[in-house]
Amino acid sequence: MVNLNPTYLSERFKQVTGMKFSEYVARIRFKKAHDLLENSNLSITQIALVVGFRSHSQFDRVFKTLSGKSAKAYRAVYFNRIEAPDR
Repeated sequence: MVNLNPTYLSERFKQVTGMKFSEYVARIRFKKAHDLLENSNLSITQIALVVGFRSHSQFDRVFKTLSGKSAKAYRAVYFNRIEAPDR
C-alpha cells in the first residue's frame, strides 16, 4: 500500500520507534484483546481472531509474553476481582 519494500519499511520503523513493526502490531492487538477480555463475552479464541491473530496458540503466546499470564488466567483474575465483595 505504501509502495515500499517490507524489509525497508520494517527497518525504518524500528529506527524511528525503537521497536519492530511486528512487535508494534502485536502490542496494538494485545491492547484490543485486553479490552475485549474485560468487556465482552466472546471466547478467547474468538477474541484472538477478531484482533487479528491467526490462532489461539499464537494469541496466547503473545498475550503471555506481554502480560505475564495466559489470556484465560487474566480473564479469571479480572472477573474474580470484579465479583469479589467489597471489604
